[in-house]
Amino acid sequence: EIGNDRVEGTLKLYGKYPREQLVNCSPSFAFTMTVPAQLEARLESHNGDLTVTDLGGNLSGTTHNGDVVAKGSASKVAIETHNGDVRAEFAGQGALDGTVVTHNGNVTLAFADKVDATVEAATHNGSLNAKGLADAKISRRQLSGRVGAGTGKLSVTTHNGNVTVN
Repeated sequence: EIGNDRVEGTLKLYGKYPREQLVNCSPSFAFTMTVPAQLEARLESHNGDLTVTDLGGNLSGTTHNGDVVAKGSASKVAIETHNGDVRAEFAGQGALDGTVVTHNGNVTLAFADKVDATVEAATHNGSLNAKGLADAKISRRQLSGRVGAGTGKLSVTTHNGNVTVN
């Protein structure tokens, strides 16, 4: 059964199941939503992937166990996963600000020609590749560079994973 709650402009979707009948089972639920392109999305999942496509509004996405895939033209992002990869394609124009964090996973980023951001990335255990950045500087654990004019600031962190900027 699917449940939903609306509180102060927030829609919460969740799956409901008879816990006493499914004691040793792991039910799975997936949701697909179509929303206006300029909507600001604040998404959270505890055990599942987040996939966002064609979003023009700002994006905040957090999952504890799952990947985050984002494609859109947001000007502000806050993406975090504790155990999963992040793949993001930024297609907007102008300054891009925000954070991308994964504790155990790889980060792969791609930027459209009209995006402007200074990218600073770090990894504790992984490799760094900045072929998509101008003025790139790479050390053992950090990289920096810019996309376009570099007017925005995007901070990227992974503790155990690679960072690739295409």
